[in-house]
Amino acid sequence: MHPENKIESLAAALMASPSDLAFEELWKEVFQLPQWYFLARKTQPTVEPFFAMIDSKPWLCVFTDPDKLYSFATLQGIVQFPGQEVDVFSLDSVKGFAYALQYLKTDIHGVWFDLPQGFNIPLVTFRDIGLFLGMKYIGTDNIYPVS
Repeated sequence: MHPENKIESLAAALMASPSDLAFEELWKEVFQLPQWYFLARKTQPTVEPFFAMIDSKPWLCVFTDPDKLYSFATLQGIVQFPGQEVDVFSLDSVKGFAYALQYLKTDIHGVWFDLPQGFNIPLVTFRDIGLFLGMKYIGTDNIYPVS
């Protein structure tokens, strides 16, 4: 099974029947992805990721594959015509984890993977499950800075 399809299946299973085991299986798979994809918003001189306001809370948007990101960008009206390029940056899961954790110091509520459906997690819980599953917090040097 393709990793992204496995993640969709695990997320659906968690939503259908929440359990600690289902939660752990989903996040273990997410942390094993080779790349996480971010829709970039250029704000000179830096590149910022796309945030979504959901239930009056800001969420960092992350995608498990570029096709899901492109579909989301199309739904948001960022893609105005077929084949239009969008600004994207990707990080391996270790750097992606560290990158997301930078937002613990801000008002960002959590991480939402694969909008518009997808699955989400508050940042503190994201940090805790990542560390529990063996993710290394590498610090934030040499990773895109958060303003």
